[in-house]
Amino acid sequence: MLDFRNDYWTASVSAGFVVDDKTDVRAEYSYYRADNYDNNSLVAQPYGMGAKEHTVGASVTRQIAKNVRLKLQYGYFHYRDETSGGHNNYDAHALFSSLQFRF
Repeated sequence: MLDFRNDYWTASVSAGFVVDDKTDVRAEYSYYRADNYDNNSLVAQPYGMGAKEHTVGASVTRQIAKNVRLKLQYGYFHYRDETSGGHNNYDAHALFSSLQFRF
């Protein structure tokens, strides 16, 4: 029987900047780490999690009219998973947009 712990930690930082009275810019970064994977598969069930993830994002928000705002976002994700032997590793890009109407 193993003394099992499932510990992880996450760190993140973000910054925003007001360009003018109608435009805002924002940047974000986060890091996730789980470092307690114990691969004892020769004698028993492997336990724990071993993974790292970096996430980077940026967004621009623009007020188009008094009650309408447009937001464009970009995200990059870099994930590595030790427990799957690298089969669940990925790098991904994401683009988002939203249009907000206020009444």
